[in-house]
Amino acid sequence: MQRPRLRGGAVGVYAKAATPAGTALDTNGKIKQGNTDSVTWTSLKPDTKARIEQTGLRVLNRLELPPGRYQLRVAARDSAGGALGTVLYDLQVPDFYKTPL
Repeated sequence: MQRPRLRGGAVGVYAKAATPAGTALDTNGKIKQGNTDSVTWTSLKPDTKARIEQTGLRVLNRLELPPGRYQLRVAARDSAGGALGTVLYDLQVPDFYKTPL
């Protein structure tokens, strides 16, 4: 997904919002767990805006899944501009009770 492009608001202040969402599907295509967040900031200073545009913005979430195979589907939408990005990732969650670390 592209780095965020922040649009100007009042002089020296930038507004932006994003909606990241994630879902874990099992091998039968059933949703096992998921979440949707909303990230909004209303008054970014120019140096903060530049840093986000250069390095991106990291949003962390946690899914607790039983052992098995899953497909993670993650998407984020730019609420202001409408840009959308998605990632699919196949994941194997090991059974740590059967196989020691």
